[in-house]
Amino acid sequence: MALLDLHNWTAESYDRAQIDALKYNAHEAEWVVSNDGKSVSQQTDCQPTFFYSDFSSFHNTISVKLKVQSDVDDDHIGFALNFKPGDTTNPNADFLVLHWSKSTSQMKLCRVSGIPNYIDFIKLPEVATAKTLASTGWNSDQTYEFKFACSQSKLKIWVDGNLEFDLDGQFEDGRFACYSCSQAAVLFSDVEADISVSRPETNVELTRWTAESYDRNQIGAAKEEEAKWVITAAQIKNGQPTFFYSDFNCFGAIISAQLYVETATDDDFVGFALNFQPGDTGNENANFLLLSWNAQPQRAGLKLCRVSGIPLFLDFLSLPEIAIAKTLGSIPWQPKQLYEFKFKCSQNKLQVWVDDNLEFDVDGDFEDGRFACFDCSQAMAIFSEIQAQI
Repeated sequence: MALLDLHNWTAESYDRAQIDALKYNAHEAEWVVSNDGKSVSQQTDCQPTFFYSDFSSFHNTISVKLKVQSDVDDDHIGFALNFKPGDTTNPNADFLVLHWSKSTSQMKLCRVSGIPNYIDFIKLPEVATAKTLASTGWNSDQTYEFKFACSQSKLKIWVDGNLEFDLDGQFEDGRFACYSCSQAAVLFSDVEADISVSRPETNVELTRWTAESYDRNQIGAAKEEEAKWVITAAQIKNGQPTFFYSDFNCFGAIISAQLYVETATDDDFVGFALNFQPGDTGNENANFLLLSWNAQPQRAGLKLCRVSGIPLFLDFLSLPEIAIAKTLGSIPWQPKQLYEFKFKCSQNKLQVWVDDNLEFDVDGDFEDGRFACFDCSQAMAIFSEIQAQI
């Protein structure tokens, strides 16, 4: 496993006023990363707060050391396992927290739903209790070594070499996060993960993906047909802007897909979304990336664009551009021609290949989200051979 640089991670906390934490004199969380990036400390008696990774949890074995460097308090520390950026303000948030309390002498795995009030973090719904530490509180100035292994169907957590949680279930992917609630002087150090380990490329099960389309009346597209996705996946209608999104996040995955338009009777948009969030077609605060390929002669070309809010139908003709493909920037897609795409995305780098040519190599500050096939007003677009190293 590789030692991680925590300078690449992100702090996120609940709004103290919103969750009624000011009543209990909770201070604003303060995360401080060491100069060498090997440790991070949360220094105040704060509201629930998270310091989350730049990669997703699934298929990454993660280890971390945890120590409370003060004996003047006895509150709550731990980790989140499928946290998503923005969950502290998301009324539909649903993630897991390993919640360890000294005051109540408990280690348990809990579920966080929506935006709980501050006091609710003392009584979060339990998913499971630790095998040997269920009624044991943490000790000040003692270093604990945690290890996590999580997939879609299995979650294992070790503490000091002891397997405390071994759960079967249906888990969601998301970020790994350090967690503190009302506890100062918490030190997380020596975080390691095997994210650099190459994994075999596997076929993606498209029956687990979800179709989502804009409301035609809302965006001024009432004359368009209702989009209709058919597994393999094929979008067979001349429909409104529509997405068929994955059951996994983009970060940490290398994704490949083939794209083929079976008809020559139209020349509109096809492509992919790279950090789409479920519900974005009805989300006025939506903000995701769209790889849009147009075959219309006056607008031809492959472009990386940004979608903000809920654009009108015709706005998809002129979405804000982030980058233009290196060789296909003004080239239309051709009907009955098979194109092979490959995507690799992290928090600060996005790369897209088409037929083995690197068309986009973009640096930036990207958000994680679902991978999606995209179609707008183009019938018989077929997406096939979708594979991912996840």
